[in-house]
Amino acid sequence: MSENLSGIFVCARGGDAFVRVMGRGSHQNAQPFRQWLQTQIGADCRCLHVDLSQCQGMDSTFLGLLAGFGLKRRAAGGQGALHLFNAGDRHLKSCQSLGLDRLARIDPMRPDDPAFHPPLDSEFCKLPDTDLIALKKPADSFGTAQVMLEAHEDLCATDERNEPKFKDVKQFLREEIARKSEDPPISK
Repeated sequence: MSENLSGIFVCARGGDAFVRVMGRGSHQNAQPFRQWLQTQIGADCRCLHVDLSQCQGMDSTFLGLLAGFGLKRRAAGGQGALHLFNAGDRHLKSCQSLGLDRLARIDPMRPDDPAFHPPLDSEFCKLPDTDLIALKKPADSFGTAQVMLEAHEDLCATDERNEPKFKDVKQFLREEIARKSEDPPISK
């Protein structure tokens, strides 16, 4: 892995994909992560394994991206396609409160299954623009709003109890997207 150990690190091999969240998973680094997830879905990834041992926190957008992956794989007949491990109590509670436990296998620690072989550190690469400490450019606000809306819609599709939690957020994001799509381009 990179010397700078903050960001989202990924590896795809043998039909499985692996993610290490180093720091925070949030709406600020959601766009590159979503793009990578879409690539994995297109490559017919069997399972997404997410290591949360170094994760300092995940917001609802990031959790919604994980839910979206799980929903898409389940719709394609891929049961058990989302695996979160090294979750710890705080992450476990966050996932359970949003219904991700309905889509994912969540292990509080590293699985002791001898068949589970995560990649070596050297096999991971950091997704660009996922290090929240060193973001070089501001996020595209229109694209971020679109990703956030999709993520929150996926959370609501995961568990109907999320609808009242995110109803206002989704409405705000729809209005923001509509407003931004009507804004004339800024001339330089």
